[in-house]
Amino acid sequence: MKNKLNTVSNFVRNHKIMATISLTLVVVIAGLVENGGGKYENITVVRGDIVQKVAVTGKTKAGLDVSLAFENSGLVLSSNISVGDMVQKGQALASLDASSLLADLSKAEAVLNENIIKLEEVRRTSVDSYTNARLNLVTSIKESFVNSDNAIHNNIDQFFRNPRKPSTYVEFTFIDGNTIYDFPIEVDLEGEINRDRYSVELILENWKKMISTIDFALDITQSTKETKNNLNQISLFLNKMASATNLLVSTQQKYDATINKYKSDVSLAREAINNSISNIVSAEDKYNQAPQEIRSEIAGIGFDSVLTQESKVKQSQSEIDSIKSRLEKTVLRSPINGIVTKQDVKVGEIAPASTALISIISKDDMEIEANVSEVNIGKIKEGNSVSVIFDAYPDRNYAGKVFYIEPGETVIDGVVNYKIKVSLEENLEDLKSGLTANLKIETAQKEDVLKIPQYAITQKNGEFFVTKISNNSSAEIRVSLGIRGIDGTVEVLSGLEEGDMVRFGK
Repeated sequence: MKNKLNTVSNFVRNHKIMATISLTLVVVIAGLVENGGGKYENITVVRGDIVQKVAVTGKTKAGLDVSLAFENSGLVLSSNISVGDMVQKGQALASLDASSLLADLSKAEAVLNENIIKLEEVRRTSVDSYTNARLNLVTSIKESFVNSDNAIHNNIDQFFRNPRKPSTYVEFTFIDGNTIYDFPIEVDLEGEINRDRYSVELILENWKKMISTIDFALDITQSTKETKNNLNQISLFLNKMASATNLLVSTQQKYDATINKYKSDVSLAREAINNSISNIVSAEDKYNQAPQEIRSEIAGIGFDSVLTQESKVKQSQSEIDSIKSRLEKTVLRSPINGIVTKQDVKVGEIAPASTALISIISKDDMEIEANVSEVNIGKIKEGNSVSVIFDAYPDRNYAGKVFYIEPGETVIDGVVNYKIKVSLEENLEDLKSGLTANLKIETAQKEDVLKIPQYAITQKNGEFFVTKISNNSSAEIRVSLGIRGIDGTVEVLSGLEEGDMVRFGK
């Protein structure tokens, strides 16, 4: 070793121009140790930062790329752009002749105005009829309550004790001199009548509350339904009362008149309720049919006509909307801010339907697509920082981030890859679609960790080993490794300490 150093020193003295290179050689050779004809490099385990990156190549691509076509064929009336032009979102790019559609639109608008005038006329002639029918129904509901209240409280309650209380009970009795005569009825029928009487009282109380607000109700349909139900319940109760009076039998002829009066009073109550039911049904029918009634000399005009006329107005409006939609489709408008990359529209020619004639790509929304092998895709996550250098601009460094990782694989030359997309953060003015981009994706970074060169590590049976030097002797020890840096170093998780010396070489 001493002879080698002397040789280098003599070389440096005799060739001063090569002084710097020679000094470097001295340092490198000083790190080599002869051992039986072999040479080893001693490496010190140090602490430092380590950055793991994945390097791939990709291509720039516009974030938005749209192709435009006319939905229907037609004569091209105008074309306002050329390839390379900048366009704004919503800008008209080309149009077809729309004279026929404009004529259809004018005709449809005239039909709509005519139908609106007819609708207003029909509505005016229907209002009074509907108002009268509603008033008639409300009056019928009120009269039904009055008749029911009178039938129960004036005609029927004479046969009950405490008629408006839960403890009420029916009895057919009268006094002749000092004698009280009682006409018995069937026990089951008597029990039903007693229960029903108090139920009828509750019906009348709730009905009275409803009547007090019916004049202000926007919809009287529910009030009508409740009235009909109330009348039916009271009618059933009166039927039971009629059955009870029909079973009364006088033991003396002079009492027949009393029994007949009982029957007459019940019959009058039933007749009042039945008339109320007929009246409410009739008033409801007129209310439901009121818009169909003719008020003026214009035959056939009513609520049904209003509905029909409203439908005609809606149809006319729909026809106008349809024509306007077709008119809009005679004009191609840019859906984005961008650059025209294709323009095949020629004024005076017939443009075919559903054929892409104009293409636009976004200018300020450039992204990079790259394929990453399955070996490295597990290291990459959305949000990873990326440094980018384009072949077209080798002196510029662009920054970006991974914003998309395609879940499905792409097989290229038999190798499984996954497509990723990288967004660029700034300096997009000079970029064009299709540029080659060299990406370095930062997938992990650690500070102040133990690290050694990767070449100092050997692998056996899936485990990693290094040759550690201690007290002028060497031994192979197992180590655990972490991330691998872009500079060729690897993180040591266990097996070595800072300052340890490992050997590499033969």
